[in-house]
Amino acid sequence: MKSHTGFEQRSAFGLFQCLILALLLVWSLAAAPQSATASGKSESEMIYQEAMRAYQRGEYEPARQLLLPLAEQGITKAQFNVGVMYERGLGFPRDEARAVSWYRKAAEQGNMTAQFNMGVMLANGRGAAKDDAGARMWYRKAAEQGHAASQFHTALYFATENNAIEAANWYRKSADQGYAKAQTNLGRMYSRGEGVARDDVEAVKWYQLSAEQGRASGQVNLGLKLLAGEGIARDPVSAYMWLSLAARSEESKLAAAKLAELEKMLPPEQIERAKKLAEACKAREYKNCL
Repeated sequence: MKSHTGFEQRSAFGLFQCLILALLLVWSLAAAPQSATASGKSESEMIYQEAMRAYQRGEYEPARQLLLPLAEQGITKAQFNVGVMYERGLGFPRDEARAVSWYRKAAEQGNMTAQFNMGVMLANGRGAAKDDAGARMWYRKAAEQGHAASQFHTALYFATENNAIEAANWYRKSADQGYAKAQTNLGRMYSRGEGVARDDVEAVKWYQLSAEQGRASGQVNLGLKLLAGEGIARDPVSAYMWLSLAARSEESKLAAAKLAELEKMLPPEQIERAKKLAEACKAREYKNCL
């Protein structure tokens, strides 16, 4: 039995999730409590840290008053965060065009998160005209600095051009950093021999890494490999477990179809066991389930 594999695609919702995760990471790092009198800290840095603390307290107007002068002075991380506040309507009226303007200033100074956000905004026509070439440029700049989500999107562009070798290269860079979507797609490329030599064992490895992060596309593909016995010993019970987990999310149609097939094949006691394994796996946050 050959496995049918799903492939992670670019979507506005997925991009928005990536954007929000990137913003939260920057804010959390920037907002770490520090003494304003710490040695070696510039006045602008102290002001910036106070702005971030105000932001974390939900005091957006004071945060705006502190950040905007820093951004106007050319301080990159302040420019980025002013962009965030414009985009979300915090401390400023919501204005995606102004958000893009500030993201661009920070991106041009090499801020990789701002570069990623420029890619998101241009790819979706938010705050500026939709511009795939511009989005690709900014994703690539951030990707070259090691930004995992940007590496994934760079790979997608190569995949749309049928440049499988470059797509696999960028998926790997992203997957090596633990980016679950890239892990799924790299697994698919190994499964199909696209851009890399076909290797079902390697495909299973990447699917499992994605599945263990709760990524439904990784779970469904791992389940299909277990069902087919490709790259791993055939195990219909474990296949049912992973497919039932995937069926609860965006891979529900494919997973549900395969589950229906399995329910005709497996005795009731094995189905019941698989369901219990699925609940235990979910309780362990998808780790150590095989």
